[in-house]
Amino acid sequence: MTRSILPWFAAPPSWSGLLLALALAGHAPALPTWALAGLILACMSRILPPAWPALAVAGARLVLLVILTGAAWFHGGVGLAIRVGLLAVLSLKWAESRVDGEHRLVVAASLLALALGILAWQDLLGFIWVTVGLVLALAAFHARVGGAGARLGNALKRLALAAPLAVVLFIFFPRIPGPLWDVGYTLGLPLTVFAEKGQTGLGMSTTLKPGGSSLHGPGSERPVLVAEFKNYVPATALLYWRGPVFYDYDGQAWHLDADFPNRARMLKEGWRRSTSFKDSLAEARQLTDYSVRLSPHGGLWLFGLDVPAGLTTESYISRDWQVMSITPMREESTYRLKSWLRYRDAQPLDADLRRRALALPAGNPRLKALGAELSHAYEEPRTTFATALALLNRGGYRYAEDAPFPGGPEGYDRLWFEHKTGNAEQYAGALTVLLRAAGIPARLVTGFRGGKLMALTDFVVVKRQHAHAWVEAWLPGQGWSRADPSDLVAPERFAGEAGKAVQPKAAPRPSQAPAAAAPSEQIARPAATAPAGGGLKLPDLEDWLGQWVIHLDGGRQARWISGAGLKGPGWLWLLAALALAVAGVSGAGWAWSRWQERRAVPADERAWRGFARRLREAGVVLDPAECPSRLAARLEADRPDLAPLAVPVIHLWTRLRYAPAGADTAAFRAAARRFKPNPF
Repeated sequence: MTRSILPWFAAPPSWSGLLLALALAGHAPALPTWALAGLILACMSRILPPAWPALAVAGARLVLLVILTGAAWFHGGVGLAIRVGLLAVLSLKWAESRVDGEHRLVVAASLLALALGILAWQDLLGFIWVTVGLVLALAAFHARVGGAGARLGNALKRLALAAPLAVVLFIFFPRIPGPLWDVGYTLGLPLTVFAEKGQTGLGMSTTLKPGGSSLHGPGSERPVLVAEFKNYVPATALLYWRGPVFYDYDGQAWHLDADFPNRARMLKEGWRRSTSFKDSLAEARQLTDYSVRLSPHGGLWLFGLDVPAGLTTESYISRDWQVMSITPMREESTYRLKSWLRYRDAQPLDADLRRRALALPAGNPRLKALGAELSHAYEEPRTTFATALALLNRGGYRYAEDAPFPGGPEGYDRLWFEHKTGNAEQYAGALTVLLRAAGIPARLVTGFRGGKLMALTDFVVVKRQHAHAWVEAWLPGQGWSRADPSDLVAPERFAGEAGKAVQPKAAPRPSQAPAAAAPSEQIARPAATAPAGGGLKLPDLEDWLGQWVIHLDGGRQARWISGAGLKGPGWLWLLAALALAVAGVSGAGWAWSRWQERRAVPADERAWRGFARRLREAGVVLDPAECPSRLAARLEADRPDLAPLAVPVIHLWTRLRYAPAGADTAAFRAAARRFKPNPF
């Protein structure tokens, strides 16, 4: 009775169930707890009593599917609804599968779901999941031979046979930038397929807490916008997609205006026409024309490039140079803009903005002291500004996207003087505090920088992982001027195929540096210590896989094939390495097969074959049809020199073959090993 009611628990887990569990685990970090519980409940519907009417079972499963999909739609929009709906359909299909063909269908679908689930991870854990999934899928599709161990062994053998060809294709097959659906975005695939609504994350949040934003992990691959450029595609390093601009810092987080968004005030203080905004600029050049498909985020930002030269319908330019929509962006939208990539501000700074751009809360005393020394040492604000950038550029700072922020009221102090490791948002906040302490009005700008240029097209895909932060300082005669700490700390970060990183306009030059000692040197800093430990260290497997496997893009592939750093064409070196690798794998496989063949022969038979081989080496011609006793008689008659050693071995072998009950196996093997005739 128990077995008929609970067939799932009474039988061992099926291969399709294992692969489905792996797929659900791959999606788990991106799913709410209630959604994951609902999917597990969908799988558990397999244990419904068979006495229930089939229509009632189907109805219960349909209701569960509708509830899960509807709740996901309400909670996270179209993207989450599609993800949860597909996983729910897969879980319910597994729950009703009974025959082998249905389980094979679930295996194939689970493998696809697993690949979609781990694409957003792009780390060692995702790589392991893919490998395990492939092995399980091959084992599931393989014929039912032996037990689970035999099926897994056969699956591993097939993976090993396919490995050489897979390596060749992995290295030489042309790569497209990014996942396959990035191409779909450029062709019109809705951005909401994998996008979720919400003003969260760096670049679109109304509140920015230092160290509270991560550009990796689940959600980093979600698209923000797709831009199509009309005449030319600028270097991606020049693409600053402007978002929220922060003035107010309370020592814990950066905030927008208390009454944001007050559209009436923003319209009054901003510009309704792009020509009026251009009149406020002293210089505007390098015009670019582009159209944007923007995923819904619930805010007012249209994410145009710095600075706007043309507007779309129902939009305006705020006093902080943001392109804003009249209504919140709750649906995917398409609009066309124009922007100036090179510009110089000419408008004066009003008293209210100056006050907010110089305000400093309590905390970070060392940065405030350094700013005061800079202000005292250099009277010209532009020289003070350039010196502050020089300190950041030459101070031995390191860039790490997921670097933890020290936190607390002295967080920026500890970042600048002690940790010296941070990301764009952290360095931008610290530089803003330093400039304000030096008497230079500064504001923190967030948004996105760069994007993924789709090869052979004019499309740039911007994702959440491209979120960025930079600083704008107000200088006499120049107005608001951009300074990007990332270009000072890690200039190689935006040096890629589409262009090289551009230094800020006011970046310091050696000729600007005064002869006197820099004020930063007057503040005591902890001495740099060498990393502890030494000697032999194990390689960082995750870092190696990330560089050469998971994040191997078209640019790195081209450098490999072109032979950058090698003598001669790189593809020749790669082919030679692959040939050696294939030869090594083939040789190892041949040696393993021979060893397996020898191990399949019983030990006594191997000893006799070795004895016969040594007889042949001594000049004795063996007839396969000759019985052992006749061979012994022939040796006694024809080879008296070999008979004393060989005949006892033959007698032991005869006894072992024809009277095994009383034979001495150990004595036979020892005698066979001792037989070593001298052929000369």
